[in-house]
Amino acid sequence: SFRISIAYDLAKKNGVDAKTITESQVIAVASPLKQQFAQVASKHCSAMLLDTTPYGMEAVKFVDKNTGLLLKLEASTSVTGKNDELIFFEPIEEGGSGEYYARAEKAFDYLTGLGASAIKLLLNYNPINEPAHAREQKKRLEIIYQVSADKQVPLLLEPMSFFFIKDENGRRKADKKNPEFAKQKLDVVLQTARDLSALCDVFKVEFPVDLKYLLPQFAAENNVLGEDVEKTREVLAGKLDLPKEAGVEQIINKACKKLDEESQTPWVMLSAGVKDREFEKNILYATSNGCSGMFGGRAIFQESIPIAAKYGGDSAQVTTFLEQTAVARIGKYKNIIEQNSKPFWERYGSSKQEFDSL
Repeated sequence: SFRISIAYDLAKKNGVDAKTITESQVIAVASPLKQQFAQVASKHCSAMLLDTTPYGMEAVKFVDKNTGLLLKLEASTSVTGKNDELIFFEPIEEGGSGEYYARAEKAFDYLTGLGASAIKLLLNYNPINEPAHAREQKKRLEIIYQVSADKQVPLLLEPMSFFFIKDENGRRKADKKNPEFAKQKLDVVLQTARDLSALCDVFKVEFPVDLKYLLPQFAAENNVLGEDVEKTREVLAGKLDLPKEAGVEQIINKACKKLDEESQTPWVMLSAGVKDREFEKNILYATSNGCSGMFGGRAIFQESIPIAAKYGGDSAQVTTFLEQTAVARIGKYKNIIEQNSKPFWERYGSSKQEFDSL
């Protein structure tokens, strides 16, 4: 996460354990960095998504007035609790206590009062490995989407898959880089689209396959074994009803087409922490197969975090990186989207003129 990355880089700079980095030290770097990013990036995009942490909220006033503002609804992005149990979605604490609809309603009012034109919800979801947990998460989402409809405030849904192995103490340990998850990810993403895509206005979704387990250049960069790449290719070819010898490009394009078929609302790519070049590939494949856009975070600005930790979040070095590298990346992604993507109105069978009049 953003906070963990800053703590890690501060610890590296100071030669200490990341666990010793205090929240105030993180905020001292994160706040000016978020503010700079909001000020620079919001001039080049249609909407800016910020979290409701202290550093996220302080950046709201730096978002360009002509750019939409989305704020997050979830109180936590954690999958498990202190006792290793799977935990369920809860709205931010400003929703108070009591009946679930009422808490969600209060949280919506709080966020729109801060200027949000839409609400983002991250929902941990793995219907393949944890179906009971998924059913409860979906029930809660149904209530949230009812609040969204009643309030006439659009909901952007970000379902986030998870995958566990057991550590030496038998406790769950997140490991989405595991080769077994690379083979399973397609099933998880497609079933998630079937289950949840009708319960939002925009579906912010993970890329349906892991390019690190399919494309040699990304495999090499991430120390993925060639045998795992080949095995993943064979497994995915079978899942997609393709010949065993199907090429990687055919597999990736069909996976994206399947996601487009399953999604009942416009879908956009999230960067999910991948690096710039991999995210660029994700956007290209996705928008060539029905995707309508992207939401990018660390793929755009992740190298600014160690710069901020070293020189300060408001430093000239950070400004230079954001104004040059980050803006160039946004422009590159926008060009791909403008050339290839499926407009929102096509998803609803209407024209641009009809869509703009709504």
